[in-house]
Amino acid sequence: MELKLGNNKDFIWFSIPPILAHNKAEAPYEWNLIFARIYSGAWQGSKIHMNLTTNEILDFLWSLLKPLSQLVGSAELKSLEEWIKLTLKVDSLGKIEIRGSAKDSDIGNRLEFLIETDQSFFTQIPKQIQEYISSQAVE
Repeated sequence: MELKLGNNKDFIWFSIPPILAHNKAEAPYEWNLIFARIYSGAWQGSKIHMNLTTNEILDFLWSLLKPLSQLVGSAELKSLEEWIKLTLKVDSLGKIEIRGSAKDSDIGNRLEFLIETDQSFFTQIPKQIQEYISSQAVE
């Protein structure tokens, strides 16, 4: 699944592969290679490779559903290995703020970013997330 959070100019793009669990008991703790690109201000397409557990991925996707569907609330992605930290907040007027930091896997450089947008760029995301989650063997 490809997931774009932001607007046409400033956004973070995720490439999330299907979760290939060996067995359901171990699935929440299995590592999944995720790619992200960040477009924010002068930073245009910095590619980040990160390993996230199945739990981290699914918890983040589930947490996005409420604020994006109800247009109020927040969601957070925080990885165990500190590759990425991301907080998405939606206010009652439909303004969306994405605040985060990302670390590259090679040297340890850190990028902090802020993306401000509105709900008009997020209309299809809840459906996309629900389809992805329902297509996975692990919930």
